[in-house]
Amino acid sequence: MKRIIIIGGGYAGFNLARALDSTMDVVLIEPREAFVHCVGAIRAVVDPQWLNQICLPYARLLKRGRVVHDRVSAIDTHSARTSNGDVFAGDYLVVATGSVYAAPFKPSGDSVAEFRERTVETHEKLKAAHAIAIIGAGAVGIELAGEIKSMMPDKRIILISNQPKLLPENLPKLGQKLERNLRAFGVDLYFNATVRDIFSTTLPFSAPVTLQSGEVIDADLAFPVIGARANNPLLSQTHLNGRAIVDPWLRAPGQS
Repeated sequence: MKRIIIIGGGYAGFNLARALDSTMDVVLIEPREAFVHCVGAIRAVVDPQWLNQICLPYARLLKRGRVVHDRVSAIDTHSARTSNGDVFAGDYLVVATGSVYAAPFKPSGDSVAEFRERTVETHEKLKAAHAIAIIGAGAVGIELAGEIKSMMPDKRIILISNQPKLLPENLPKLGQKLERNLRAFGVDLYFNATVRDIFSTTLPFSAPVTLQSGEVIDADLAFPVIGARANNPLLSQTHLNGRAIVDPWLRAPGQS
């Protein structure tokens, strides 16, 4: 039976390991003790009870294969070395290390317990805030604005976009409908607006939000939601934006 080593237990690694568990010898290497369903993390900021539904232990993922809780420090064509010195060899090696995002929408470390604590802390700050600025109006920013307004309608929400409209890369009707819905919720929308010197791009913060125009947004709490960044520290060749360089079969250069 062929062995496959999968590095990373996010959406890609999680689903690939489960799909191949019955036909291959699967080894999934993932430092965290549980899979975090990051899509639900947006609602968990507003309602922390959701943490019990979005943090899923890996213990029940595989019936035949195994999950190794460690962080990979180096790879070659057919093997992976972990931080404690163990080497796992296989017929195939899949790097599925995914992306990173500002807290608390994705875990920033190896501990799911810390992720849960940070989400609860952010929730408490959110409850205490009267005005919330959301810097970035992509899918996460739009959903965060809607979640807060639907659960905490008395909060003032300021959604800041550097684009002329919502989701300009998608069908125009989608952005138009979302804009109507957000305005109906009472969300303040700023278009073609760029924030000057963001206090933090990785954590919610309580600091003035100043636009390039000089206007200061009076907010008690600000969420930076300016997009995901590729997480490929194990790959020797990547694009300038950090994304993996692969061929049409998703193989790294020189691999067959």
